[in-house]
Amino acid sequence: LPNRQVINELQRQAEDALRSIRDLERSRSAAAITVAVALGIVGSAFLAGSVFALTAGLVILSVPLGALGLLGWLAGWWSHGRVLARKTAQTAPLIDEQYDIVFGASEQASRLLA
Repeated sequence: LPNRQVINELQRQAEDALRSIRDLERSRSAAAITVAVALGIVGSAFLAGSVFALTAGLVILSVPLGALGLLGWLAGWWSHGRVLARKTAQTAPLIDEQYDIVFGASEQASRLLA
């Protein structure tokens, strides 16, 4: 193949851009899941405290702890959507930029192979 080195470089460039896209997509979902799980664990801790308070006969303490636990779970669910939307807004331009790199490299390689 003529221009084999150039084509190999274009392929490497496209593969690097695709790897970046994959990493950006993963970081977006990983951040949202991390926040949601952390808030869910805090909510579960409050619910566990509520159960322990209830078994100790402290009903007055058990009710607020249970309410905080349920709010923690709700906050985890709510924050997942919010963090995912925010990270999507942050990463969308970067992903589009990487797709442009892939498209440009593919277009150049196509012209060289034709």
